[in-house]
Amino acid sequence: MKRAHKWITAGLCTLFGAMILSYSFCHRFSPEKVTQMIPSALHDTAVQAASFEKLTFPAEFSALPNAEYFLKTLLPLVDEEYTSLSSEIAWTPLYTYQGQSSFLAVCWVGGRSPWLRWKFEQASDKKIGPIKNQTVWPVWQCFRKDLPEGNNLYFALTENLFLVCLSETKTDIISLLNSFDQDKAANNT
Repeated sequence: MKRAHKWITAGLCTLFGAMILSYSFCHRFSPEKVTQMIPSALHDTAVQAASFEKLTFPAEFSALPNAEYFLKTLLPLVDEEYTSLSSEIAWTPLYTYQGQSSFLAVCWVGGRSPWLRWKFEQASDKKIGPIKNQTVWPVWQCFRKDLPEGNNLYFALTENLFLVCLSETKTDIISLLNSFDQDKAANNT
């Protein structure tokens, strides 16, 4: 009888280990999830590419304050310092109000999502800090001196997606996360 318990325990431990590895590393690539994160009203303005290097800067964005800075300075910095974004990415202006523009970039990170979350939670430098919010997903603020005046840089991680938002307040990224959760709940019912 004891021998049977050992085999059952070993089998269950093996199954549990395989489930953890599967969850950590095996995420089916879904490029459509990148565009699902962008509000449907902004789908026409969103620019999507298969990789960060192929992301373009449309001429119509050139009139928007901070657009070029967001694409050519901040996103490469986030890519280099924090994430190594390598797959499907999209970016769009959220709105322009009183001379300020907000921007959103969404990237597929797949199985790196739990590892990035851990990396941000354990960040020892003072460049990143968590913010309190009412969403399921954690949100961090990047503290940089070279940001445009009146703007802040926020990061969030959802299931397999990494979000970067340049805006005046955290409410932009929080409302995006809340609408994502509501759409997800509506599609699952």
